[in-house]
Amino acid sequence: MDQTLSLLARFLDPNFSESGAIFVGDCITHLFRKASQSIQPIMQPLVQTLVNRMVLAKMPSFIEVSLPLLLVGRQLIR
Repeated sequence: MDQTLSLLARFLDPNFSESGAIFVGDCITHLFRKASQSIQPIMQPLVQTLVNRMVLAKMPSFIEVSLPLLLVGRQLIR
C-alpha cells in the first residue's frame, strides 16, 4: 500500500505532467472505494493534494477527471 501511495503522490506532484496525472484518477477512485479503511488516516491529506493540484491545473480535462474524485473523497471523509 505504501508503494502505491508513494506513486500516487509522485503523479500528483505539481511538477509532474498533467497529462500523466490524469490517469491516476481510476486508481484513486478504486482506493477510495475498496480500501477506504486502510487509507482513512491519509484520506484528508490525499483530498487536499487533489484540491491543490486542481488549483494549478491548466488542462480542463484534468479538472473534469479530478472533480468526481473529490466528491467521492468528500463522502468518505464525512
